[in-house]
Amino acid sequence: MKNSTKSESAKYPALRIIAAWYKALGLVVGGILIIVGAVSGWQDESFVAFASWGSAGVIFIILAVSIAEIIQVFLDTERSTRDSAGYLQRLVELQAKPAAAPARATPAVRVRRPPEPQPATPSQADSIKALIRGLHEDGLTEEQIVRELQGENVSTLDGASGWTASAVRSALLSS
Repeated sequence: MKNSTKSESAKYPALRIIAAWYKALGLVVGGILIIVGAVSGWQDESFVAFASWGSAGVIFIILAVSIAEIIQVFLDTERSTRDSAGYLQRLVELQAKPAAAPARATPAVRVRRPPEPQPATPSQADSIKALIRGLHEDGLTEEQIVRELQGENVSTLDGASGWTASAVRSALLSS
């Protein structure tokens, strides 16, 4: 899901263009302000003119590039959220149980025990690790990831009865 496709890079083209223009505008205008400061400082032999124009140019560059980076953070967050949703959907599909056969008449006294927890299959384990990595990249703590996985009844990697912070940490380290 992390692989960028042509359609993913085409999302929000206006924001991508605005971010690029902010960077370009910041560098050009900031550079011009620095050059103006150098020329006026040289002509007037005034360090104050050079320092003030130069500082204004540097500040303008920093502000414009910062705005462009903030826009990029929003775009990256949106992509990461879509990736996490895709991982979760894939995991749900992998854990979907086949349709149950029609129930036969069984004696009413028979008590069924819940099945023993089973470890995730290798393909499920890869998806689970990718999901955990995605949730961690989205800023969730290990405890929050544990609650997410338990809330979705995600199988553990080792067949344990439930997720723990140390199991999440181990999955992050092994991926």
